[in-house]
Amino acid sequence: MKARSLSIAGLVALSLVSLSALAHPGAHDEEKEIPKTCEDLKDTKRFTDDSAFPEVKALKQKCGVPEKPAKAEGAKKPAAEPKKTN
Repeated sequence: MKARSLSIAGLVALSLVSLSALAHPGAHDEEKEIPKTCEDLKDTKRFTDDSAFPEVKALKQKCGVPEKPAKAEGAKKPAAEPKKTN
């Protein structure tokens, strides 16, 4: 009887701990809102500036925000000179 009570109490304790681990706020970055005005677009802490969203892309075009250039894969290496053989 004592072992059964301990195992039930253990299961209850484990279930409460696992639920609290899943339900705490701030576990993940919260998604940013979609901007609706040009002023919202400037506030990148609160609103997303990801052009993958069609609404954001259209707003950037409307507000005249220049697109960021694509990241360069690195500086181009000069072509290797052919070795001369004697």
